[in-house]
Amino acid sequence: MAEEAAAPTSPRNLGHCVRMPHTETDPAAFAVLLTPCTWNIEEYGTDLPEVDQQHQRLFKIIHHLIQVTHDFVVGAGDTEASALDRAALPIARELKEYTRYHFAEEEQHFGATAYPGKDAHVAKHRAFEQWVDKLIAQLTDKACPLTLMVSSLKFLKNWL
Repeated sequence: MAEEAAAPTSPRNLGHCVRMPHTETDPAAFAVLLTPCTWNIEEYGTDLPEVDQQHQRLFKIIHHLIQVTHDFVVGAGDTEASALDRAALPIARELKEYTRYHFAEEEQHFGATAYPGKDAHVAKHRAFEQWVDKLIAQLTDKACPLTLMVSSLKFLKNWL
């Protein structure tokens, strides 16, 4: 098994693009943000193997976003500011494609089982889809990538 790189304790100096009050004043918060999320059956299991597999795939996609952000912050690979945009954009597009597939599958299951809280859960799906669309638009516009990715990872970790 490959050893995972340790999360940095603070962002590298990127001038005006690093405006993250929650991480500038708390390096531990920044390190936690760049720590991979791990799917586990106790916390995330649904008792539906197909849905659990889909959730695991979502975790892998999110982990990939965490990894490219981590690599950019520690200076692994291309250190040009646009490198993070270029690395994160295809992953964000994959996240969009896969969440649409997963949400459709999950919502079909909701209808077949009279899932309690269906409407609220579906509303969360639509909000997430809108968020991913906005992320893709911002990455396409090259809108201050590190700040964008840090806020995106915070959102994703809270969403999980």
